[in-house]
Amino acid sequence: MLNERSKVLLSMLCEKGAVSQNDIQELFGVSKRTIHNDLVEIDNFLLASQFAPVEKKVMTSYEISGDRTEIAQTLKLSGNSDRKEVNYWEEPNFRIGFEYSKIFWHDTRLTIDDFTKMLSVSRSTINADLKRLKRELRAHHIDIQFDKQFGLHLHGNESDFREAYFSYVRFLKQFNYDLEAISGWDRLVIVNWLREAEHLLMVEFTYDSFERMVMKVNVVLRRIRLGHAIKTNFQPELKRPKNELVKLQQISGPLEEQFKTHLTMGETSYLVAQIDTSGLIKNEVVSRGYNVQVDFLVNHFIEEVGRELGIDLSGDQELFQHLGLHFQATLTKKATHLTDLITQESFENIQSMFPREYEAVQSSLKKLENEEFASFDNTSEYAFLTLHVVSSIEKIKNQISKDLRILLICNLGVGTSQFLKYRFTMVSEAHIEIASMDQLSSKLKNVDFIISTIYLPDLKVPCLKVSPILNAIDLKNINQLEQRIIAEKIEHRANERKEWQKSPMLKDLLTENTIETNVHVNNWEEAIRHGGRIIERTGGINSTYTEAMVAAVKKFGPYIVIAPHIALAHASSKDGVNEISMSLCTLDQGINFGNKENDPVNIVICLAAIDHHSHLRALSELVTNLSDSSFMNMLMTSDREEIVQYIQNEKLKEVE
Repeated sequence: MLNERSKVLLSMLCEKGAVSQNDIQELFGVSKRTIHNDLVEIDNFLLASQFAPVEKKVMTSYEISGDRTEIAQTLKLSGNSDRKEVNYWEEPNFRIGFEYSKIFWHDTRLTIDDFTKMLSVSRSTINADLKRLKRELRAHHIDIQFDKQFGLHLHGNESDFREAYFSYVRFLKQFNYDLEAISGWDRLVIVNWLREAEHLLMVEFTYDSFERMVMKVNVVLRRIRLGHAIKTNFQPELKRPKNELVKLQQISGPLEEQFKTHLTMGETSYLVAQIDTSGLIKNEVVSRGYNVQVDFLVNHFIEEVGRELGIDLSGDQELFQHLGLHFQATLTKKATHLTDLITQESFENIQSMFPREYEAVQSSLKKLENEEFASFDNTSEYAFLTLHVVSSIEKIKNQISKDLRILLICNLGVGTSQFLKYRFTMVSEAHIEIASMDQLSSKLKNVDFIISTIYLPDLKVPCLKVSPILNAIDLKNINQLEQRIIAEKIEHRANERKEWQKSPMLKDLLTENTIETNVHVNNWEEAIRHGGRIIERTGGINSTYTEAMVAAVKKFGPYIVIAPHIALAHASSKDGVNEISMSLCTLDQGINFGNKENDPVNIVICLAAIDHHSHLRALSELVTNLSDSSFMNMLMTSDREEIVQYIQNEKLKEVE
């Protein structure tokens, strides 16, 4: 089943014929990875409907800025007798990568003479290349040897062979030379496996790293098929529990079937190591830079829309990320017009198909509207955001539908019961169990509703009487009952969230135990570590989180310096957070973090969050008050007791 965004995208492709990736990305306000995932869904839909998958084309254009007629005439007169064609295999760097790749994949005897023919160069050139290649491969603990039977071959460990290959292949792509052509079906199976692996391992690739992982998985499977598997006892340094590796191995059936091979635990460990060292998006850290303004906007929008529709959307991390990208693009692109990619009719269709959701989006944006966010006040924004919201609701409903437990009671024998169950599974993914009248009372506690071919007395569980053949009217009634129960469960979840999930306020997090003043440090690392240790003492985080905050700045730069003299350090919630926590340190002297606009830093705040939203109430209070000069002056000049008293006595500016 296609989500609503995928349906619109497929409609656009049918209407326009071809649409560029950049246009789609800007139009929907989503990442390249999301577009990639949508296209996989569309491919699966097309293949299931016996159509060809979407064809991806490389579209590059070049343009002459001078007088083209004059240039053409000059070219015609110049001739080409004195010109020498330059081929990329004449580049030494290309040859080195090419030669290693051929040796890596060779299944027949390879010699120096073979390379002279392939590359049209002399034996002495190939000899010089191989000497250089041998020197480079020593860093990978690999040697190139020659014997009469096998010719040139690699000596060392398979894992080292692969690492060298990945580095050379990546380099060859700079020459637009691609050794890794993957068939459509092979690619589709690998892509689907990687998406499951992302979900299982709780990671998300960047677009480029996802494409590299597709290549790596393809290489691994082909090497295994050629008999070059990694030993079973291969154990790279992994921060993963063994049960995750076992689960990953268990979902590898389609890969093994497609490539006619077997993934051992050693190979599974190898692939996990490759995944964990890839470029990953960590939503809690810096998927698009830590933008407090956008995070507030997204969180408030999701809360408002959820309140309007009576549904809790706050647990959908994918929705949070997509809306963040969309709002970020809208706020920065100013006057970019993309409406020609989608017709006015499509806008109107979205509005007419989802009037309640459209009105909720429009109403929610109106409540958040101010001078800075005025760019959201247009029908195209309402339509695109409606698609995001509808896709999220659709996902929630689908999951609830799959989790429904249905009891089938039939007095006409096992055969009829099985036929009814089969008919039902054609229209629903819910769990259905066949039971007899004798078992009914014991099963009632664990079912959502009952389907029966006979009349049943009044029960606390909804019951629907159907015909033995389960006709169209029965299916319609079942669907209506399912939708009613799903709506009730959604409402129940929203009420549960209101009751149990109450976000802490700033005064709950910044107390006499988490505030220190006039702290002396020598550099920014010491400043972050000092703030982290304060939270460690309260039990809010482990030491791994403190080090992760430092590592994030080293990797992404001083993005945490969010305003003049203020640093807001944080890391991923997966890095050792026990509960929502915050610390505040004022420094005895300004410290440079490397942010030219906002250095030196005098106030260091460390934040530990458990998700995208539960900390935002306190953070909103903090950021609102940091923009108040009197609050900033109080922080810079007061001691701990005065700051604690100020915060605890609720003298803070109220967040609108």
